[in-house]
Amino acid sequence: MNSAYLSLLRKNPKLRVLLIALIVSVIGDVAYFVVLAGVLLGAHHTAVFSISVAAEVLGGIAMLPFAGVIVDRYDRLRVMIGSDLVQAIVVLGAYVALRAGVFDAAPVVSLLLGAASAFFTPAVGALVPQLAQADDLVTANALRSLATKASGLIGPALAGVVLVLSTGMVLVLADAISFIVSAALLVCIGLRHSWRPEPNPAQVQEPSMVREALAGLAFVRSKVWIAAIMVQGVFQVGFVLGPEIVLVPIFLSHHHETHLYGFVLSAQAAGAIAGALIGPKVTQDRAGLAALAGLFLVIPELAVLVFTGPGALLIAASLLTGAAYALFGVLWISALQRSVPGGILGRVLSLDALANSALQPLGIVLVPAALAATSIPIVAVVLMIGLVISTVAPAVVPGVLAFHDPLPPPVRT
Repeated sequence: MNSAYLSLLRKNPKLRVLLIALIVSVIGDVAYFVVLAGVLLGAHHTAVFSISVAAEVLGGIAMLPFAGVIVDRYDRLRVMIGSDLVQAIVVLGAYVALRAGVFDAAPVVSLLLGAASAFFTPAVGALVPQLAQADDLVTANALRSLATKASGLIGPALAGVVLVLSTGMVLVLADAISFIVSAALLVCIGLRHSWRPEPNPAQVQEPSMVREALAGLAFVRSKVWIAAIMVQGVFQVGFVLGPEIVLVPIFLSHHHETHLYGFVLSAQAAGAIAGALIGPKVTQDRAGLAALAGLFLVIPELAVLVFTGPGALLIAASLLTGAAYALFGVLWISALQRSVPGGILGRVLSLDALANSALQPLGIVLVPAALAATSIPIVAVVLMIGLVISTVAPAVVPGVLAFHDPLPPPVRT
């Protein structure tokens, strides 16, 4: 880790605590997902697994429009703490259900987890620029990505060790505990971060949540490059990343290599660490170009599915997939934090998350139906075509390749 990262960590103890909280929470999340995939696919409940993944996204979709308003109205740390505690309770419910063999409860649990986490995601994104100065934003977001991706690297490995020594139920309990620990760490930050606007004497009542949500939408519509990337996210996450999430474990299951899925997730996390480290090295004027170009690194993973490559090759290709999405995420979130006023940032981040998840459930639940009609290689070819089209199309929009407002034309004298 270079001096810029270490320097920021040394001078910003509150950011350190936030990163530790993220690490603890993500390790528990990844371990739970590995258990869920192993239990459901191992019991030949492929449809239940796909529906569970889709249900988590649907929970987020339902809550995100309101989550952004809540994040901009209230103390962001308290919103995150509340989200953690609710998720802890939900995971404890999952422990009871899975232990009793009630696998059909998995989609309900996933739905509730998605709804609770919808408040956490925009809150942490809006909190970072309040903990780090403007010049440190990309580095802070890279550290945030490093923390989450390193957790994704450690989580599956720990899950594998625990599964050898014990049972998956221990991991479910560990996930619940991780949310409680994360909440306790967030309490230690001890800051209030309210972005409520100055009171308007002419305004008798506080604006409705609907009106505030629409204000966020109006801001996005006024920034054509932001709107273009959000639209890109609707289609790329919906019809490429979403289906790929479930297609990979299904591919391994068909080839009797489900035990490699944890290694695939770890490889993606390792690649994401590299992508996050590259992010701060990209100049601001080329941020959009680098982010979009990086998405082509997802092609090798899809190619393994097309040509039915071995599981070991899929693990290697997953390194590139992780790097692609991490690089894009660091540059994109940093651009939003620079370009969006703090008082509306929570709503814009919620809209971004909503765009990324709008069609994802549809893409996920279509995978089993598509596989019933055709094969994994053909589905992977369709995903590859969708990736290329959705990556190239937004590049023609002014401001996208730089991830900021286009410069006005020079004035002729």
